[in-house]
Amino acid sequence: MQYKVKTAAPSAIKSPCLVVGVFAKRRLSAAGEELDQASAGALSQALKFGDIEGEVGDSQMLYQVPGCKCERVLLLGLGDPKQLKLADLRKAVAAAVTALDQGHSTEAVFHLDGIAPGDGDPYRTARDLVLTAQQTSYRFDQLKSDPKPPKRPLRELT
Repeated sequence: MQYKVKTAAPSAIKSPCLVVGVFAKRRLSAAGEELDQASAGALSQALKFGDIEGEVGDSQMLYQVPGCKCERVLLLGLGDPKQLKLADLRKAVAAAVTALDQGHSTEAVFHLDGIAPGDGDPYRTARDLVLTAQQTSYRFDQLKSDPKPPKRPLRELT
């Protein structure tokens, strides 16, 4: 898998899938709020249905969000922002990578800037997110008699 680092506004990103955070009690992260404004409240409306509460590891895939250049938006639960730990962020990223694999996205952009756990510096956080994504997407098929690779595996995270 390839990993890249970019900076851009959430509404300007063009990708098969954009991942934005949702905190506890259905509160959007800064990137989520910006995308919500660009989509005329589409994310807020989706949160009102209650399919995602914002607990660590919750996720909900949205399709064809107006005002967004991405095909899909994955809302990712991050828990309470005041109590966010690196282990919580790892759990959330693992859940996101699993959802992306099941959703057949070959590429995804995580827009998690400004989301910093209390027990990690930015370098350590970024490194752990990459390691977690790599471990979650790893498949050992060498000893299987009939390995079935995923139809559209996740190949790139930004």
